[in-house]
Amino acid sequence: VIETVYGRRFSSGGPMFALLLWWPMVVLAVFTYTRILISYDRQGYIGRVSALTAVFNIGFNLALIPFWGGVGASIAKILADLITLIIYQRLVNKVLRVPLGSLALCPIIAIGVTLAFLIVVSASFNIWLIAAYAAFVYLAALFISSRFVPGWRSLVTGGYLT
Repeated sequence: VIETVYGRRFSSGGPMFALLLWWPMVVLAVFTYTRILISYDRQGYIGRVSALTAVFNIGFNLALIPFWGGVGASIAKILADLITLIIYQRLVNKVLRVPLGSLALCPIIAIGVTLAFLIVVSASFNIWLIAAYAAFVYLAALFISSRFVPGWRSLVTGGYLT
């Protein structure tokens, strides 16, 4: 993708791009957790967690960049944000008393199955057909995985909210 969009001069950025493709999912979850904390008037946690994230990010960068360069920086960013996600998940669990970590397991499994499907499917197919199949695979994986994670359907149907 990098070579197609930016040309051969930037093809060395491909491995970093491949790693950072996962980063938006982590950031979206972090964003959701911060909004939950704000809505429960716990925004004081956000500044402290952000400072801790910066410390982890700097530490990981110092450890990984000398060995792996830009790829190390990409790994450092993802690791720091994964730690942030875990911290926020625990804070939100304290506030809501809902096991969001285990409840997030179903969508995570469904995303993984869908990504595996997309990797296996040939790019020569029609993009709209692939998108339709991917949506079906996601929903099927979500439905099947929800059978094995207790409480997930209760959250979706409002059982935790009543």
